[in-house]
Amino acid sequence: MRNDSMLRTALRGNALYTALCGAVLLVDGPALAAPFGLSDGTPLQAVGAVFVFVAAALAVVAQRRRPLEALALTVADAGYVVASIALVLIRPTTLSAIGREATLLVAVGTAAFVAAQAVGLRRAAGAAVA
Repeated sequence: MRNDSMLRTALRGNALYTALCGAVLLVDGPALAAPFGLSDGTPLQAVGAVFVFVAAALAVVAQRRRPLEALALTVADAGYVVASIALVLIRPTTLSAIGREATLLVAVGTAAFVAAQAVGLRRAAGAAVA
């Protein structure tokens, strides 16, 4: 898997995006709770901690050049996108309008990385076969 520059770039970009989202939620979770329609910032901080962990995993996988690990994280990211959309559609009163919009905005950004990682995986697999 030597023609993996697009995959590695997508993974690194996703790591940065995920880390920034996580840091905002960790630091500003209590301040964001009310605008997001929550009574407490703890759930946002918990999500932020998970995001920081996932960001670290993305960064490590970007360096290791292991396509199965990259595929696993890409599938997990796709699952996050689906879960975010499901939350907004199935439980719309869980979050305020601002909370729903923020959730969908992060999901759209994540979906863009899923698409880029999928293309990168396909290119890397094609290079490995050729």
